[in-house]
This record gives sequence, structure tokens and C-alpha cells, in this order.
Amino acid sequence: MSHRNNAPLSFNTRKQSHRKDRMRRMQQGRMTLLALCAVVLLLALTGLIFLICHIAVSVRGQSDPGGNTPPDGSSSQVVYELVTRPYDDIYLGNLVVVNNDHICTFPSVSLTEVTAYRERVDGVLPYVIPNINHPPRMQAEAAEQLNAMLTQFYRLSGDDSLVVYDAYRTQEEQADGNYSVKPGYSEHHTGLLAALSGSTTSSELDAAAYSWIYSNCQSYGYIPRYPAAKAALTGVSNYTEAFRYVGLPHAVYITANQLCLEEYVELLRTNHTSTTGSDGAHLKIDTNGDGSADYEVYYVPANNQPGVLTTLPLPTNFAYTVSGDNIGGFIVTVDLNTPTAAA
Repeated sequence: MSHRNNAPLSFNTRKQSHRKDRMRRMQQGRMTLLALCAVVLLLALTGLIFLICHIAVSVRGQSDPGGNTPPDGSSSQVVYELVTRPYDDIYLGNLVVVNNDHICTFPSVSLTEVTAYRERVDGVLPYVIPNINHPPRMQAEAAEQLNAMLTQFYRLSGDDSLVVYDAYRTQEEQADGNYSVKPGYSEHHTGLLAALSGSTTSSELDAAAYSWIYSNCQSYGYIPRYPAAKAALTGVSNYTEAFRYVGLPHAVYITANQLCLEEYVELLRTNHTSTTGSDGAHLKIDTNGDGSADYEVYYVPANNQPGVLTTLPLPTNFAYTVSGDNIGGFIVTVDLNTPTAAA
């Protein structure tokens, strides 16, 4: 029997075996080092992503953490992005103030005839247009809501004698009509004001007979534009039948707090200015009456330097509107009832 396999290993054989062991250990070491490097890199990337997200949120801003949860149960955290607007946009929107101190710029807005929305209810037209060949005109949203309000009044009262006798006026019409307000300074120029009366032979609206209109107009975005007690602020007296469209939630807040439009805009300018969206200055408005705000409103001053845009923080994950005030800034209204996909 051969004992060849039991013979001692030669020096060269042992040397080759040691070399293989060293190479195997080196390869294992390299693999371990590569794995460690991969773990470190992964941790570094995770930290970098977290830092970028944190910076992005800080730049875009968030609503104050004490906000309310929207009715649909989604997160109440509002995420903002910075958007620029030209100065002339302060002359556009439902919250522009036109009075003896602030001239109307006659912005380029489309007008529609109030009759565009009027339909018969049980065969009856719910309100009267004195001159059907020259029906009053308003901005479309205002005209639509006016029609909804007057139609509901007819359904509840059966009174179809309510008259829409005046709305938009041109500067020439203001001058030719010999009105108390000089041309250029009338709210009628905005296309957001409608004047109502109880008959075609009168320009007055009896507050007692039409109390439903005065008590419910805010639900349709309207306010009495010239309350008798606010004549010193509005500059107009004896025109309590004029109703101005400002939209929700502003009409609700103005009515609940017995303000005129001038007071409301000044309140926003003084107490609710926000240039980042996250400083807690928002006015919170509850239109549902359940104790939780479903709208947030804040004011952003406009940059009036020639050619310089104003930067506004605007929501990316909730519906919003922007209105100028015709004075020097923008009013942003965030609708917490209407979440949208975040940008």
C-alpha cells in the first residue's frame, strides 16, 4: 500500500496554502470594508434627504401648529410656496375697497348680465329687472350668487316684486347720473355692487319687509355695503339697499362682528399681516358654527417699487383665493374645507 498521501508537505506547497489563506482573508476584509462603507453612505444619504426636506419645509412655511383639523379629517398643516405677483394685482378681487379715498382703477374684468342666471320658479320669474333691454351687469360670481339669494327669497316668501335696479356703472354713467359720489370713486364701478328695491317705483328697500335679505345675505357672500351706523367710515349715507359681494368667509365674519368693509380690511392690514405663512397671524374664521375654523385669512403688503414683484406665501395643499385691497396689499384666503394634492 502506498503512503504517498501521508508524506510531509513540501515548503512550496505550504507557501502556496498560506498565500491562499492570506488572499482569502484579504478578500473577506475588503468585503467587510465595502459593506461598512455602504452602510455609512446609506446613513449619510438618509441624513441628507432629511436635511433637504427640513429646509424645504422651513422655506415654504407651515401654518401654526395650533390650527384646526379640516372637516374631512385630513391634516390641517398648510404647506406654502413663494409666488410673485405684480403690484397692479392689488386692484383686482372681491375685497377691493373703493370709496372717497381710494379710486377705482377700472380693472379689466369680464361682466355678465344678471339675467343670465335668472330662471322661472314654478312658472314665475323670482325678481324684477326694470329694463329688460338694458339689464344690470356684474362680475359673474357676484351675479350668480345674487340670483341664488333672490331666488331663495322668492321660494320662501312668494314675493316676486323684489327689483334689481342698479349694478355696474361706467365712469360716464356715474357722471351723467348726478350721483353724490364723484365718478371714479363709486363702488358701482367694481361690478360687485347691486342695489335692490321693493318696487319699480321706488329705490328703497324696507328693512322690515325684507329682513330675510339683510339677515341671510352673508350666506351668499354679500354684505350691506353702507350700514347707516358706518356712514362716517364709508363716506356714504342713505344707501342701505346697496349690497356688496365680498365672498365667503368674509361676509360671514363682517356680519358677525358688525363691521363695514373698510373696518374689515383695516383689521387684516393691522393684525393679520403674514409674509411667510407661518407666523401665526392668520385670522381664523368659522363659517360652520361648530367652533373650528374652516378658513384662514392673512394680509401681505405689496411692494410698490416700480418693476419689483411682491412675494406671497400661497398654499400648495389647500384651495385658496387672492384678492387685492385697492390700497396697498393682498388678502389671501385659505379654504380648509378643500384640500388639494400638494405640489
